Amino acid sequence: MKNNRQLLCLLAEMTKTSRCCQQDAILGGGVTFTQFYILDLVGSYGTMQLSDLHPLLGVEKSTSTRLIEPLVQQGLIIKQRSEIDCRAINLILTGEGQKTKADLWKRVDFFLRKLSAEIPEEKQEEVYENAWIFLKAVKRVLNQNCFEMNMMP
Repeated sequence: MKNNRQLLCLLAEMTKTSRCCQQDAILGGGVTFTQFYILDLVGSYGTMQLSDLHPLLGVEKSTSTRLIEPLVQQGLIIKQRSEIDCRAINLILTGEGQKTKADLWKRVDFFLRKLSAEIPEEKQEEVYENAWIFLKAVKRVLNQNCFEMNMMP
């Protein structure tokens, strides 16, 4: 493996790139990348409980609620009390939400095709697999460090 300085630079560049992807660079405004991901998740599930969203996003419950509100205000998602459990909130895409999701998927698909074209075809599978290996390693170490820090006296 490269030395720690090179690994730090790699992490810094990946972080910057991730931030750029979450801004308007891909979607063109109105909805953040995370909100697009929420639209995609809710659309995939049909009806989704709000409490199921935060672990999929890797954020706190309050952050999920904060991310959902603009989508509700834009008329893209409906929040509805569950008929089964009155404490639960269901999320449902509106017709406009489904249309927005489909339009945004076209932009994301275009971006991902351009991204793939920048990687030599014979290396694409290897890059994909190695990126997942790296991401999983980072997550494991972060989880260990969080646990270890909580166990420190």
